[in-house]
Amino acid sequence: MLKSEHSYTLSNSWCREQSDRLMAFEILKRYIRHETQIPISTEDLYDKIGVSKTYIRRLLKSIPEKLNEQ
Repeated sequence: MLKSEHSYTLSNSWCREQSDRLMAFEILKRYIRHETQIPISTEDLYDKIGVSKTYIRRLLKSIPEKLNEQ
């Protein structure tokens, strides 16, 4: 059985896999709209990319680990 296109976006695993792209898209939108000087609330960002409230903290902690792997 094939899943519809919309069912992927409702999947938690798909959202986790795509969260980096979704965050980059939000940053790109702010840049294009010349809104880079306006702070974005963390709650708004969480809501837009569909992640938990601890996501940003975990992402920032993982950056040094990812850099050391290279």
